[in-house]
Amino acid sequence: MTIFRLVEILSSNRDLKELIQQEETMLSQVKYSDLPSYGLGMQQGIQQGVKQGMQQGIQQGVKQGMQQGIQQGEALTLLKLLELKFGPPTDAAREHIHTSDADTLLIYLERILTAETLADVLTPTNNPN
Repeated sequence: MTIFRLVEILSSNRDLKELIQQEETMLSQVKYSDLPSYGLGMQQGIQQGVKQGMQQGIQQGVKQGMQQGIQQGEALTLLKLLELKFGPPTDAAREHIHTSDADTLLIYLERILTAETLADVLTPTNNPN
């Protein structure tokens, strides 16, 4: 039960209903943005929002950086293994490897164990990623 409802019940015995309606009207017309506490609350809210945004941005950046690092590591490993097994890869093969996603690179790394040619390793996959 709200305080307005309690006051309304009490006022019905004292004919204060009109006064309560006037007070409710007056309170509904208050410009909260003009109150000193409004500015302080807004400032604290903005600071908290900025802090949370920065934390989320850092977390996302770290995650993306780790994913890119893993992908680059897999690409470099694959290039080294290809060179050891088949000789230096062509520029086109290097470009293909550097633009492949991490899941595809893992497939290529597995294929190198049984592949007889560079094409056996780098044949496109049916990977939906």
